[in-house]
Amino acid sequence: FMCKCDNTDIMNELNKKMREAGRATYKDVVSVLIGSAGSGGGMISRKLEYGGYICCNPDTRKVTSTGPDRGAYIITDAEGGETTTNNEKLLRRAMRKRYKMQPTMGNVTDDRNTETKCPAPTVAVAFYHSHPDNGLYSPGDQGYSNRKKIPVYLVTQEGTVQFISDGKPSEPYPIPPEQKENK
Repeated sequence: FMCKCDNTDIMNELNKKMREAGRATYKDVVSVLIGSAGSGGGMISRKLEYGGYICCNPDTRKVTSTGPDRGAYIITDAEGGETTTNNEKLLRRAMRKRYKMQPTMGNVTDDRNTETKCPAPTVAVAFYHSHPDNGLYSPGDQGYSNRKKIPVYLVTQEGTVQFISDGKPSEPYPIPPEQKENK
């Protein structure tokens, strides 16, 4: 990591926050009933990504974090128009209309969104997030890592972790077990 903070402290915070993001994704289900089961309908459900930043204070060498914050979906309507939202009413409407829906963390990583960023004087040393569909890294993850020059970590609901750094994805690996804090 490109900072003065201890790598072990960074990884401990990262693993803790990835577990929290994975649990939040598992619990946050938006569902809608489409038609009836006898007519080919049924329940459609979508889960949202959660994520945030691992932050390092270069003066105190203390590791902190943000989030996990709720991601959103990019909804593409029948005419090709796109909306990014995590509003449940709009998500259910899009599901009923069977619009294309792509999970995103763009609402969290957007440079204009200062609420989800590392507060000064800390700096972001990594970004973490969950993937609700158990898929591994996406082109968007790789692009964000390249643009921001920080590793992007993701965790699936099954507990598999993968990261992207310097444009290259790691091999997937299981999230390490929770560590008990010494008191």
